Amino acid sequence: MYNYGIIYIDFLVCKIRGVTGKVNWLSWEKLGLPKEEGGMGFRCLRDFNLALLAKVGWRIIQQPEALWVQVLKGLYFPDCDFLSASKGPRASWAWSSILEGRNLLTDHALWQVLNRESISTWE
Repeated sequence: MYNYGIIYIDFLVCKIRGVTGKVNWLSWEKLGLPKEEGGMGFRCLRDFNLALLAKVGWRIIQQPEALWVQVLKGLYFPDCDFLSASKGPRASWAWSSILEGRNLLTDHALWQVLNRESISTWE
């Protein structure tokens, strides 16, 4: 998602290569390669964080009776469901982050019909 271009990691790369007193510049593409391919195996932390927040949102949808979900519901969306909840004026940092994960879910979620019995086409 981010184009970091070139990242300065002198403290790390120089120690690995055994070089001191020299600045080493590596491209993000090189750092992001798996270790097996000669890279450092770094991942985009923002994407990883959004994926974990989407997982929290999915658990809110799947486990509405869980105590922690009931607490969130009482605080942030008492009159609606999670998918239609808004941020609100007193939203905490955690709730705002969970809503970002929900947006990822709603933007990329798909319906999958497994059998005819789970979907009613006449209603």
